[in-house]
Amino acid sequence: MTGDIGELAPVRGFELLRALTPGRGAQLPRDDGRPAGPMATTCGDVARQRLTHTLTVIIEVLSGRRRPEALSGVSADERVLAGLRHRLRTGGMRGAALRTLHPSGRPCGTRVEFVGTYACAGRVRALAGAMIDDGRGWTITALRFI
Repeated sequence: MTGDIGELAPVRGFELLRALTPGRGAQLPRDDGRPAGPMATTCGDVARQRLTHTLTVIIEVLSGRRRPEALSGVSADERVLAGLRHRLRTGGMRGAALRTLHPSGRPCGTRVEFVGTYACAGRVRALAGAMIDDGRGWTITALRFI
């Protein structure tokens, strides 16, 4: 490795801490047959539309722009609905608005995990969750406001 350092000329003012390439005679590791990185999966249009609509309704209820009865039309797990009702009882999230949403479909095709951001009280905050297609339609099974 010390031979490589002589070939690399660091930019003035910076110190070269290590070589950028393997030393002479170094062998690359063998390919073990696994893919090089995570599989990129896409989220279907139906799942994306359902997720966007459902989260928009949820955040509009929590922010006070829709009546709490609108949650009865939301396709969500009972634990998620119980958490939303609790948040409403404790004051909701006045003025909250959904900003971004990034769904990621799983290879099975029946599960979507998502992250996103929402604005509340002048700050941008994060949300995360999951939804599944149980044969009756897409249902949110986990939702966390961070």
